[in-house]
Amino acid sequence: MDRLTSMAVFVKAVDLGSFAAAADAFEMSGPMVGKHVRFLEERLGVRLLNRTTRRQSLTEAGHAYYERCRAMLSEAEAADTVVSGELSEPRGRLRVTMPTLLGRHCIAPLLMKLARKYPRLELDLSFGDPIANIVETGYDLAIRTGDLDDQSGLIARRIASQRMVVCGSRSYLRANGKPKSLDDLAKHQAIIYRRSGRVRPWLFPRDGLPLREIMPTGRLRLDDLDAIADAATQSMGLAWLPYWLVRERLHNGALIALFEGQPEFLYDCHALWPRSPQMPPKVRAAVDTLAAALPKLMT
Repeated sequence: MDRLTSMAVFVKAVDLGSFAAAADAFEMSGPMVGKHVRFLEERLGVRLLNRTTRRQSLTEAGHAYYERCRAMLSEAEAADTVVSGELSEPRGRLRVTMPTLLGRHCIAPLLMKLARKYPRLELDLSFGDPIANIVETGYDLAIRTGDLDDQSGLIARRIASQRMVVCGSRSYLRANGKPKSLDDLAKHQAIIYRRSGRVRPWLFPRDGLPLREIMPTGRLRLDDLDAIADAATQSMGLAWLPYWLVRERLHNGALIALFEGQPEFLYDCHALWPRSPQMPPKVRAAVDTLAAALPKLMT
């Protein structure tokens, strides 16, 4: 076996905490990961990992070897970068995790465009809520909206702000009247977004004052924003939704934006990636692309 490849597999198995996760990252079988580790152990004449059916841990020799392998692999990657010109052209597999709707409507189209520009760049995109821990699962990049959780081991960059709008259909507004102020919302049917058993309040900025929170009331509770947009279009009530999700419906008149001219709440959108001495070119290209194009889509 190639010793450098075996070192890379060993390091990935330690970083991700299991042979199965390393196998997924390298697109090989779990037994093959085991063969790479055993190759190193037999070559060195020491045990590197203590493994049980439930967990694995580095031996003392394994810990020292792991640190040296990481340093050597980093130097090897830097050498490849200098020779191959990777600093100027992204290449290799880019694994990205993102919220489902935002990813489908905004993130994925931009990354597809990036992949068309760089033929040697591969995309491995994951859509899901909640978003996976990228350090544990081996992702190169994560896109998140709203408040950030624990960022240990990660670098975060704000790449856009998600504008929220209150909207309803023409027929609903004709039948129920158009609210002239936020106080009027209490008289209207709201289509409620409920996630993980919790109803999310509608938030509105106020100059020099804390955010105003309005708890929506209505007879529809949905846990999917696309379904809420559909219900609003079908005159079932008013909705508070991201602008990027209802942009086309607003443009074609299927939905009408309310309270225009009043400050709108903005959810920050961040890109996060694992901390490393040098930002990989494929990650830099993706983040720069999103930071340049997302604000136009989201506001």
